[in-house]
Amino acid sequence: MGPLRSVHGQVKALFAQALLDAFPSIQQDAAVVKGNPKYGDYQCNNAMTIFKEHGTGLGFQTPLQVAEAIRGSLPANDIIGEITVAPQGFVTVKVREEWICKEVGQIVLGEVEYRDLPRKRVVVDYSSPNIAKEMHVGHLRSTIIGESIRRVLEFCGHEVHGLNHVGDWGTQFGMLIEYMKEAYPNFQEQLPEVHDLQEFYKASKKRFDEDAEFKSRAQLAVVDLQAGGEFARSAWQKICEVSRVAFNRIYSRLDISIE
Repeated sequence: MGPLRSVHGQVKALFAQALLDAFPSIQQDAAVVKGNPKYGDYQCNNAMTIFKEHGTGLGFQTPLQVAEAIRGSLPANDIIGEITVAPQGFVTVKVREEWICKEVGQIVLGEVEYRDLPRKRVVVDYSSPNIAKEMHVGHLRSTIIGESIRRVLEFCGHEVHGLNHVGDWGTQFGMLIEYMKEAYPNFQEQLPEVHDLQEFYKASKKRFDEDAEFKSRAQLAVVDLQAGGEFARSAWQKICEVSRVAFNRIYSRLDISIE
C-alpha cells in the first residue's frame, strides 16, 4: 500500500479538478474546509468569490449558480457521497461510509506509510511524577496522552524524544532526609519502597509543622543539599532512584518509551 493521503487532501483535489474543468480561465486554489457536522464533512467556499469577481462575465446571476457548476464538474469518484448546495454558494459534501470502511480495512490488513513533511525534531514532556510519592491517575493520564502523541508523530516520520523530569528539589527533601535519619537511619543501604517514602514524607511534614527544632534542622538539610553536601546529595539520589524504579515498573507495563 502506498503512502497514506489525508481525506481532506483527496476531497480538496477533487474540488480543484472541478474548478479547473468548470472555470478553465480562472486560476484559484480550492478553498475546502472542515464542514459543520450537521450538514456534511467538508465545505467548498469558492463559489462566492468567483461570483463576486467573475459572475457577470461568466453569465451567472447568483452564487448558487456558480456552486451548481462546481458540483456538476466534480469528477466521478467513490469518496464523495451526498452533496448539498446552499443558496449562498457553499458546496457541502459527505464522505461515503463505504469508502471509509474500505480504507480502514486496507489500513488494518496492510502496512501504511505516511510522511508529514518537513520532518521535525519534537520533544514530548511526559507526566513528571513527584519524587517520593506514588503516581496517581493524573500522572497515568498525561503519560498515556504523551505516549500516544509520540507514537503518532513517529509514525508521521518525525524525530521524537520523550522526556520525563524526575528530580524534585527543595524544602520537602530537607524534611524527608532529616526525618529518615531518625526513623530509618540505614535507608541508604536498605532502600525503602516508594509507598514507604510517601508515608515518611507525610510524617516529616507533620513534624515540620509542629516541631520548631526539627523544622530548623530540615531547613539546614536543604541548604546542605543545595550546597552539594555528600550525605544530603547521596540521600537525595537514593530517594530519586527508589522513585524511578517504581515509576519504571508502571512505564514498562504500559510499554512507555522515555529517554
